[in-house]
Amino acid sequence: VNYYIGSQNNTTFDSRGFSTITFLQPSLDALGQPSLNDRTERGTVLDVRILLEDNLGAPMDGQQVTLSLPATNTTDAVSVTVTTFANGTALGSLVVPFNASIGFSDVTASYSGILGTTGIMGYNTSTQFVTLADTNMTILEHTESLIAGEILYVNGTLLDDLGMPLYVDGSPSVAIVRLFVDGVPVASIESDALTGSYSISYLVPESTSSGPHMVEVRFTGGRDWVDPVGIGDSVDPEFYMPSSATVDFNVSVPTQILLITPTGEVNREDTMTVQGRLLDIVDIPLPNQSVDIYLGGVWMTNVSTDESGRFTAVIPVPADAALGPISLDTQFNGTVFYLPSQASGTWTIFSQILVTVTVPSPLAVTDTTIISGSVLDNQLQPIAGHVVELKVDGFVLGQVTTDSNGQYSYEWTVQDFFNFGDNLLEANVIAQGYYREGYANQSFFLAHRSAMTLQFDDGIEATRGEFWTFSGRLFDIDTVDQDGIDNENVLVYLDGELVATLTTSEDGSFAGQVYAEMDLERGNDHVLQVVFEGTQEHLSTLTNGTVVVWSDIIITIDSDSSQVSVRGDATNQIQLKGSVAEVGGIGEVFENLIVYVGNGSNCVENFEGASCFDLDRTLWNVGNFSIFITAPGTLVPGDQFISLDVPRDSTRYINGASEVHRIYIKVDAEIEVDLDAIEENEDELIDGQLEIIAKDNKQGIAGIEVEFILKAGNGTELDRKSYRTDADGVAEFDFAQGSFGDASEYGEVTLDIVITDPRLSESTLLLFNNNRQFAFEYEYEAEAAQISPWTYVVLVFLAAAVALATVYYRRQRQNELLSEMSEVFEYTAELLAAGDAIREAIFNCYQNLCGTLQTRGLLRRDFETVREFEVAIRQATPGISDDALESLDNMFEMARYSREELGPSHQQSAQGALDKMITELSYKKY
Repeated sequence: VNYYIGSQNNTTFDSRGFSTITFLQPSLDALGQPSLNDRTERGTVLDVRILLEDNLGAPMDGQQVTLSLPATNTTDAVSVTVTTFANGTALGSLVVPFNASIGFSDVTASYSGILGTTGIMGYNTSTQFVTLADTNMTILEHTESLIAGEILYVNGTLLDDLGMPLYVDGSPSVAIVRLFVDGVPVASIESDALTGSYSISYLVPESTSSGPHMVEVRFTGGRDWVDPVGIGDSVDPEFYMPSSATVDFNVSVPTQILLITPTGEVNREDTMTVQGRLLDIVDIPLPNQSVDIYLGGVWMTNVSTDESGRFTAVIPVPADAALGPISLDTQFNGTVFYLPSQASGTWTIFSQILVTVTVPSPLAVTDTTIISGSVLDNQLQPIAGHVVELKVDGFVLGQVTTDSNGQYSYEWTVQDFFNFGDNLLEANVIAQGYYREGYANQSFFLAHRSAMTLQFDDGIEATRGEFWTFSGRLFDIDTVDQDGIDNENVLVYLDGELVATLTTSEDGSFAGQVYAEMDLERGNDHVLQVVFEGTQEHLSTLTNGTVVVWSDIIITIDSDSSQVSVRGDATNQIQLKGSVAEVGGIGEVFENLIVYVGNGSNCVENFEGASCFDLDRTLWNVGNFSIFITAPGTLVPGDQFISLDVPRDSTRYINGASEVHRIYIKVDAEIEVDLDAIEENEDELIDGQLEIIAKDNKQGIAGIEVEFILKAGNGTELDRKSYRTDADGVAEFDFAQGSFGDASEYGEVTLDIVITDPRLSESTLLLFNNNRQFAFEYEYEAEAAQISPWTYVVLVFLAAAVALATVYYRRQRQNELLSEMSEVFEYTAELLAAGDAIREAIFNCYQNLCGTLQTRGLLRRDFETVREFEVAIRQATPGISDDALESLDNMFEMARYSREELGPSHQQSAQGALDKMITELSYKKY
């Protein structure tokens, strides 16, 4: 000691030595604190190394030292005996109880010494070491997924290795729990002292990258005794080891679409370019992401973003897209770590338009024409209500509006201030609504106007196989004199079919004919059109004429029609069978036509005195007719022709026609024979008469040949003579050449009368032939003597009176006939002298003569031939010279058959013929 002075003394004595134990491990530092190297976790082995020395400082070899951990309130003592090595050291291991208290703990070493006076005293010592405990950091629940900018929640517990809360000096203590996100400390909180639980939250920044992130909760342990030393918080309880727990969580990042082209205009069928960028919430580009494009709510396409997040979509606009504003939507559907986003804009869809304009060309000044056209959209659909401005060579004609069909029209009368030649018509349509502007034009030629006349020289009607003859003139109506347009072709169409091409002459006139083809349909619905197609200088023109097509008809009378008929006999009628068909066309066979049957053609008009019969029945069956007629009493018996007439039918457009049928007319007649008595030596002349009277009209039948055969009493033929009945049906006969009345020579003669004329009906001939022999009445002289002479006188006078009366009657009738004919001729001569129509006057004369001759029974009413007329007129005028009759025939033939117009020379010829007849008739009158 520094305060004492040293001293020294020697003696001999038995002394016991003492021992010392030095802890080599664990050991205390200079401050008496356990070394950091002597920290031991409870439940683990504590290595203890000691040095046993005697009092001389010499190591003690082979000595047993007990190493122990004292018992505590919660643990039992733990000890181990170790033997020192030669160097005095000993090494032993003690298991620190798992529930040992943390903090500074004692470890003791005990040496019992060596007994004896020279032994060594035992030694007990202790040292301290630090007992550490593990901690258990757990995360019980946490936010597994969140969106950047949201709060992350982490809940868990911080307990020691025994599942107990952390203690400080025996009392529960809080501890600092630190929160790390992706290794970055972001928050801390104190755990609950009693339970060790903690709940920590963290607002994840919006700038946080998307994807999986790691969250860590960490307890750094005690500050002074836990590695790393000095890291722990001063609040943290000491002697607790650090611990941590980690979990992953996902961060989804909001995105945004920056639409660069939110608005714009585009036409149907064009393409619209949509551009934009896809960014996250902090404007970080998002590459390789898909963005959907919608137009008007309809998905159109998708595109991918590039490295800068930019996308470009080229979208074809449908042809039928709705016009006007349409929504443009861009949509990012999101991924696992990127939230969906969308951006919208409004585009306007327009339609291109198609404008058309038409105007006839060429045109002429003062022409009123129609300018027409249309305004259509891109799909060629009409656009209604569009205003179209019309211009000609810069001059605005007017504005028109399209109708519901997109059509417009403008009636334009061409003004006179435009130049002749080419002009340009423009149709301008400004942009209206959602339709773009449009334009159309058409050139037209302003020419002179032309016109045309058309006239039919022979009328508008033609029968198949005939021609329409027409003429006209093509002229310029814009010149003062309406000059003819020469050397131009005009086209002639019949019912739209080109039939002729004519060339105009110097004055513009033209003429032509069109053949009425046999296959043309009958009727008045045919149009003859003459067309001038126009030139560069003259407008086209045309003119129409309606023409009528008629058809001839063919009347066929079948061979089984009646060949013979008895006049007035209803049981032996005239029966005509046949058909009526058109000529050409489809050969139609007609039914229910009006037909006439008469004794001459055109009987309905009494042509040449013809008269029509009364038809009993007319039947039609599938185009065939059957006509039944009782032969009228006006028919002259004999071989003759009757005519079947079909009149002109204006509803069927068929011409009239006649067909004659040869028929033999017989007549039922009464035959009376009157024989004069024969008076011996007084009147032995064989004579008498036969009268043939028709039963139907009680008129005599003329021209019947009667053969009288005179036979002697012994039957020998004496003589025969033939006579024909006169106009009254009387045939007078006599045998004056011989004295056949002399009974003494010839006996009482008889008369055999033979009539075979086929004009008499079979029944008449049969009845007559049954009793055709007649006997004369004879008066002999002896018988006559008994008769008074006055009787003969009276008889003679009576006979003379009868003869005179008969002659007078016949001459009177002849004179009447001649007078009537003379009056007809004189009347006709007066008409001709007065300048009346020559042909009509002659026809009237002919008809009047026919009527007169028919009335007298000299001409049958249904006569057919001119020959019959000539025979009748010669019968009526016996003694008239052949020259006069031939002149009369020539006059009638001239009027009937001549096609030239009758002039003064014809009038003189007719007048001369009439004068001859008048002169000779005046001489023949009695």
